[in-house]
Amino acid sequence: MVGLITFLVTLSGCSGPDSNHERFDRLSDTTTIPVRITLLEEDGRPTPAMVCITDLNRGVPVVPPESAPTGSPTYPEIGFKGVPYRDDPHWMGPLRRMDGQGAVNGQRTYVYGDNPSLPYFADSLMYQVNSTFQIRLAPGRYRISIQHGNEFIPIRKEFTVSDGPGKRVHEFVLKRWIDLPSRGWYSGDVHAHHLLDQPGHIRYLSQLARAEDVHVVNMLEMGDRENTYFRSPQFRQQAICDGNYCLTFGQEEPRGRFGHVIGLNIDTLARDTAHYDEYNRVFEKIHQSPVALAGFAHFAYRGEGVTPGMALFAPDGRIDFVELMQNTQVNLADYHDYLNMGFRIAAAAGSDFPWGSTVGDCRTFVYTGSDFSAARWFQELKQGKSFVSNGPALFLEANGKMVGETLRLAEPDTVVVTANALSHEAIGSLDRIELYGSDGLLYRQQLSRTDSVHLEWPVYIERSQWLTASLYCKNGAQAHTSPVYIQVHDQPVIHRGKLPELVDKQIRLLEGIAREEQALDRPDPAVLHLVDKAREFYMSLVTSGTTP
Repeated sequence: MVGLITFLVTLSGCSGPDSNHERFDRLSDTTTIPVRITLLEEDGRPTPAMVCITDLNRGVPVVPPESAPTGSPTYPEIGFKGVPYRDDPHWMGPLRRMDGQGAVNGQRTYVYGDNPSLPYFADSLMYQVNSTFQIRLAPGRYRISIQHGNEFIPIRKEFTVSDGPGKRVHEFVLKRWIDLPSRGWYSGDVHAHHLLDQPGHIRYLSQLARAEDVHVVNMLEMGDRENTYFRSPQFRQQAICDGNYCLTFGQEEPRGRFGHVIGLNIDTLARDTAHYDEYNRVFEKIHQSPVALAGFAHFAYRGEGVTPGMALFAPDGRIDFVELMQNTQVNLADYHDYLNMGFRIAAAAGSDFPWGSTVGDCRTFVYTGSDFSAARWFQELKQGKSFVSNGPALFLEANGKMVGETLRLAEPDTVVVTANALSHEAIGSLDRIELYGSDGLLYRQQLSRTDSVHLEWPVYIERSQWLTASLYCKNGAQAHTSPVYIQVHDQPVIHRGKLPELVDKQIRLLEGIAREEQALDRPDPAVLHLVDKAREFYMSLVTSGTTP
C-alpha cells in the first residue's frame, strides 16, 4: 500500500497546498496505522459525504492513500478529464479548495472573492469519500470535518490514533437539523458540468449528489461558437435517478457576448451557430417543449455579459429563471427591477461546478409536495415555487399563498404576510430578515433567536405588486425567495411609478449594444434589429403600463 501523503503549508488546518509551500511526506506502512471510518445518517443508512482530516500535531491535511488525484486542489480540470468512481474504501474524490482568492491560488473561481465557498465549512479543503473509507495515520491527534449538505449538522470532531491498544474504527452519525423533503421542498443545482462519456463518470456524479444531498443536479452541455463540451448522451427523457437523487441533462449554450443561456429539461440541444448572437432563436427552440425552462446563468454577479443580455432578451418573454445566487454572490437589485417591469422570473441557484467548489454550494429549493420527481421539480420551478440558499431555510406566504402563486384581491386590502426562517448554529446563526415589495424594502428585522423565527406582518396592498423575503446569518449564509404575486383588480404586477427610470436603464444598455455593434467592421443587422425591437417593447411598456 502506498504510504500516507501529507501537505505541509503555511496555513493551518485542512489548508490546500500553495505552489510556493508544498511538500509531500511519504510515511512507510510500518509507521502508520490503518484507521477505518464509517459515515451514517441518523436512520442508520450509510452515506457518502465530503470530508477533511487534519493532523493536529503538525497542522497539515492528510488524505486517504491509493486515491487520485493527490496533488494540488483541482480547478477546473476535473470536469474536462472526468472522475471515474470506484466503490472502494480507498477511493477518494478530487481535492476541492474551499477558500482563498482564485486569482492567487488558481484553484477556485474568482467570484467567491474572500468568502468561504460554504459559510459553515471552516476548513480550506474537502474531498468526497464513500460511506466507509480507510486511511493510514501516524500516531497522534487528528480532526475530522464532515459535510453532507445544508440540511445536516456538519461534524467537526477530534480523535486520537495510538500505536498501542486504541480505537481504530470510527463511526460518525450525521444528524439532520431540518428535513426539507418531508415539508415538500427538494434541493437542486441548476448549473454543473462534467465529462459524461463513461459509466464511472455518471456513477461519480450520482455519488457526489448523494454526498452533498442534492436531489436534482443539472449537468449542462457547454458550447461556444466552435464546439460544445461536456457533451450530454441524453436529455429530458433519460434522467438518471437513484431513489430521489437525479442527474438531469441540459445546456449552457449559447455562451457569447450577451451572457450564458441555460436550458433545462430539454429534449435536445438548442444551438444555432449561423446566428450565434440571436439568442431569441435558442429561447424559442428551448420553449418548443412546453416542459422545458430557459434562463440566464451568472446573473448573481452580473457576469459574462448577462446584464446587456437580459436587457436585450427579457422582452422575448421566455426567461423562466435567473441564477440569483452563485458562488456566494446575490443580485437582488436587478432582480427586483425586472419584477417591477412585470416579468415573472423564478429565483434559482447553481454552483457552476467544477468552477464552483462543489455541487450545491448554493442551491435551489423547489416545492414539489410529496410527489417528487425530476419532472415535477422542473414544473414547479417554472412556476416560481422556489427559494435559494447556501445554508438556512426561508418560507414566505401572503394570506396562505406561497411563492410562485398569485393572491387576487377584488379591492385594496391588508394581507397577512408570514415568513418562517430556520437555521442551526452550526449552519449559521440567524441575524436579520428583510421583506421586499414593489416599492422596495418594507421591513427589516434583527432576529434575537438564532435558530428559528416565525414572523407576521400586516401589509396594506393598494395596487398589484410582488413580495419577496431575504434572510441573513451572522456567518454570511443567506436565503432569498421567489416572489408571491398580488393582483388587485386583475391589474398587472408592474410598478408604473418606477417604469420610466427602469426603462431608461434598459434603453441605455441597448444603446451600448448598438454602439458596439456599429463600431464593428461588419455590423450584424440582426442584432441591430433586436435592439430596435427591444427598445420598442420598453417604450410601449411605459406608455401602456402593461406588457404588450
